[in-house]
Amino acid sequence: MSPKLTSSRYTRQAEKMFLPNAGGISVLLVPTAPTHYTISEVQADPIAKNSALGHFAHFANVVDLCAVALPASTYPATELSGQNPEPATDEGNKARLPFGVTLLGPRFADNVVLDLGQRFLKAVN
Repeated sequence: MSPKLTSSRYTRQAEKMFLPNAGGISVLLVPTAPTHYTISEVQADPIAKNSALGHFAHFANVVDLCAVALPASTYPATELSGQNPEPATDEGNKARLPFGVTLLGPRFADNVVLDLGQRFLKAVN
């Protein structure tokens, strides 16, 4: 079987997982981005870095899902660099980076995804 036919078959299987009333996935929560790159890291290899940033969401376009990205929290910047493996306190670590999540849902379920997103924001704020 050609790679293109195999890819199409996997796409159809993934689409079925998000069909309403099919016993599949109603909403999926994934990290918005797997890491934070510095500007110089992105400038050095923009295609690879941008591709990596979409690791958890690229498939959403292929499967025609709706999505909303939401701020979830922040964390100490030293955790990203590995400078401080122990959990940092706010007093000892002023530099913080944002962390977000993305809610993914079936096509045409925008209202469901947005409603859940509003409830998520109320819960974390």
